[in-house]
Amino acid sequence: MEMKTKTKQGLDAPGRSLRHWGLVSAVALLAGVGLCAFEPAQAAGNAEAGTEVSAPTPAWEMRWGGALASWQRFPGADKSRLMAIPLFEASHRSGFFASSLRGVGWEFRLGEVGRVSLAGGFDARERRRKDDPRALVLGEHKMRPAFLAAAELQFGPAYLELNAVARLRTRDREHKTRLGTYVSPYKDHGDGATVDLEVGMGMVRTERLQLRGGLRVAAMDSRFAENFYAVPAEIGSAATPPIRPYRLGSGVMSAGLGLQAQVQIDKDWTFTSRMNLDRLRGAAATSPLVQERNQPSLMMTISRPL
Repeated sequence: MEMKTKTKQGLDAPGRSLRHWGLVSAVALLAGVGLCAFEPAQAAGNAEAGTEVSAPTPAWEMRWGGALASWQRFPGADKSRLMAIPLFEASHRSGFFASSLRGVGWEFRLGEVGRVSLAGGFDARERRRKDDPRALVLGEHKMRPAFLAAAELQFGPAYLELNAVARLRTRDREHKTRLGTYVSPYKDHGDGATVDLEVGMGMVRTERLQLRGGLRVAAMDSRFAENFYAVPAEIGSAATPPIRPYRLGSGVMSAGLGLQAQVQIDKDWTFTSRMNLDRLRGAAATSPLVQERNQPSLMMTISRPL
């Protein structure tokens, strides 16, 4: 690691990442639209050829509504933030979807067993100066474009959920701080990746109510650990007051409980809720940047078909 007293001019890594994510999303959107345009033409060709076609199911499913989310202001924070999010989701029977919560991507059905999805979206975890004054020294890490992968498998009343988030890397290894520019030890600097695994059981399953819960564990790679839990010696010793230098690598980040509920209010409106009660574990829990080991989060949505 090294510190540069002269900052590099013209750094615009977040802007480049946004353009990268925009390009990926645009490709996915154009591919989805092309696929959707192809299907009606194919159906018309079958009709002209005299091929018997059954009553078509709607090609698109759309929902709208709102979401309310609460999570820690930064990994290890002792305070949370609350955000209202407009909810809109359009999904095509081919598997393509565009969602204000899930991003833009494809979902692959595994019959009655489960589903897998790949998407481009955003990861909301960040450390901002207004939330943590130490970010003036350590450098900010803001909401970033990310690749999102998810899998859900159902085995009778038991279920397994896997969610992976990879924050997009930048070409620059430098962080601007009040003390100068901190150079990351990684050749291709990025904010890292995390993987969450939840295994549980369904507790209630009726026509109007579904309730399930399970055990959760989350792991992080060395880049995520470096950016959110580590304190480089050069920066820690120069801070006022000094921050104890701390290094760590990849490993388990947290463990806890997850609870999910879905309520069918009437024939149109659906309410969902997901609450996670996680507690930092391992090297992440002993970082000098951690204010609170308990890290609860909540996501509630209410929506209806468009």
